[in-house]
Amino acid sequence: MFKFKLLRGRHADGSVINPKTGKKTRSHIYQKGDTVESEKRLDQMFGSNKFELLGKAERTALKQEAVAVAEPDPDDEWEGGEEVESDGLDDMSVRELKTLAKDEGIDLGNASRKSDIVDVIREELADREED
Repeated sequence: MFKFKLLRGRHADGSVINPKTGKKTRSHIYQKGDTVESEKRLDQMFGSNKFELLGKAERTALKQEAVAVAEPDPDDEWEGGEEVESDGLDDMSVRELKTLAKDEGIDLGNASRKSDIVDVIREELADREED
């Protein structure tokens, strides 16, 4: 398990279906400065300018602080104005990726292979984050 500090923007940790509306919402949104735990190397997936891998001393200090992170209410929809990257793109099916792109207004162009679709989505989200 790796721990990272979110250096800029926001990061979504997966998504859930809102039982009241049936719409897909983010299950947890991390803000700049938050500590994110992941089994994946987020710094390699999204870049070291977004995620900083915390060293052993920093991880130990965080454990000692025992900072509780409040979980968002699953009934609340995320209505942020900024696009959110998710580390689960590689785990999604092509159909789910195309639905995500449509929902986010991302033009996939001629991308048809899963890896190409993921690249287009990540590039578009990174471009939006810089704005």
